[in-house]
Amino acid sequence: MGEKYVSETLTVSRKNLTEIINLVEELVINKVSIEKIKNGDTEISYNKVLDQELRIVSEIQSNVKNIGLARLETIKDSLGNLVKKEAEARQMKVDFVFEGLKTEIEASQLDHIHNIVAGFIKDLFDNEPSHDLDQIKVIAYSDDKVFSIGVERSGRDKTSTAVSTIAKADTLELTVLDEEKAVETLTENNCNHVLNDLIELREDLEYSGGSIKIVAEAEQLMRLDIEIPVASSIMTGMLIQCGDQAYAIPTDFIETIMNSKNVKQQQAFHQNMILYLDRAIPVENIAERLNIESSGALSAIVIVRVKDEMLALLVDSVIDQVDMVVKAKPPTIKEVKAFRGTTVLGDGKVTLVLDVPALIKNA
Repeated sequence: MGEKYVSETLTVSRKNLTEIINLVEELVINKVSIEKIKNGDTEISYNKVLDQELRIVSEIQSNVKNIGLARLETIKDSLGNLVKKEAEARQMKVDFVFEGLKTEIEASQLDHIHNIVAGFIKDLFDNEPSHDLDQIKVIAYSDDKVFSIGVERSGRDKTSTAVSTIAKADTLELTVLDEEKAVETLTENNCNHVLNDLIELREDLEYSGGSIKIVAEAEQLMRLDIEIPVASSIMTGMLIQCGDQAYAIPTDFIETIMNSKNVKQQQAFHQNMILYLDRAIPVENIAERLNIESSGALSAIVIVRVKDEMLALLVDSVIDQVDMVVKAKPPTIKEVKAFRGTTVLGDGKVTLVLDVPALIKNA
């Protein structure tokens, strides 16, 4: 695809930084109160100080989530210049529209998204046999759970609309194809500039709930849609017990929790299955999966879901829901696919966080 775009700056909201500074100042004030309580001062309300501490930490969590975000407006000029350059080289006049400039995405993903969009724009021009290309539009939005970006073309004779996408176009979702088939599909659609970037992204999204879709109509590229789950190191998790170990499951992946005594398991295809919402779900004993000893209680079933795939995890018990900050896996378990990272609980104990997409993929 040629030289890759690399953003030079990350703008952090002044308001966001000011709020964090103010919260840190409140923590310092609370520290003084805690020291007085520790030294036996009975005039200070212990519960009041704890309530303030919990509020401050929650607000810091909320603000920290936004620090690593960058707005898409930072890549608008680069993409607009690309459209102008490609159009002038072909003596064409093509308008460039970018909707959702204020949409925020993790700064670490910004360059990658830019390169994919830029590659698809180049492919749109290369696949245009005539001068029937009037506009290229980029549309982006985020709902704090999923980031979505789309690139579409429109011309005098054809416009990529919802109607044409459903009724006439051939829609290909790369994340449901194996890698060899995905490469073949991109090649057949002449997505040469965007091939490597999309394959790299596809591998990341395959079991994380995201998707990549290409719409082709009358052998012409019409639209690219990408959905990426918004990741964060700060999240809520459900603590489960397996033997003498506690593990955390990110709540975003939990479909439901059931009492194992109320659920009938059946053997099918050499695997235990349960029926949930008229659907057969495979059951996996998480202790056996992690090669640890179970207490034998196995009182709960946690059904986890990624996109349309579900897995029932059999656990000794469910403990509680907690807020957690997920840290990278230590070198000793770096190659263990079942774990996403570690988190420190309120009692100071380090707990492993399960990688639900990996568990489902390898079930």
